[in-house]
Amino acid sequence: MFMEIVEAATQLRDDGSARCVILSGKGRAFCTGIDMKSILTDGILPSRKFEKLLKRPSGHEAGNNEDAKPPGVSNLAQDIAYLWRHLPIPVICVLKGMCFGGGLQLALGADLRYATKDCKISVMEAKWGL
Repeated sequence: MFMEIVEAATQLRDDGSARCVILSGKGRAFCTGIDMKSILTDGILPSRKFEKLLKRPSGHEAGNNEDAKPPGVSNLAQDIAYLWRHLPIPVICVLKGMCFGGGLQLALGADLRYATKDCKISVMEAKWGL
């Protein structure tokens, strides 16, 4: 799903007809973070997946924006948040249910976040002492 998010942000950046972006989750939660079980069990070596997610620079963060600062420092896992910052239009994130880990990182890349009163928000790295 990382590449799909990058592609959506890139397409919106290059499309001058959009006036606003609204990010929301489908179902009962905005995003509960990375699905570790699918990474470990889908037949592709987990080390290759993590290498792709964590390799710096990913090459996506600046896109056609030569003024991106600092250029070339983020990895693909970080780009899902950083890419929204390069859009010339407002990005609004609607949080409901749960917003954990990478989902929170994605939400923090938006210009504005709206959370329902029952939304649970957590930085999961704190759970693991990171």
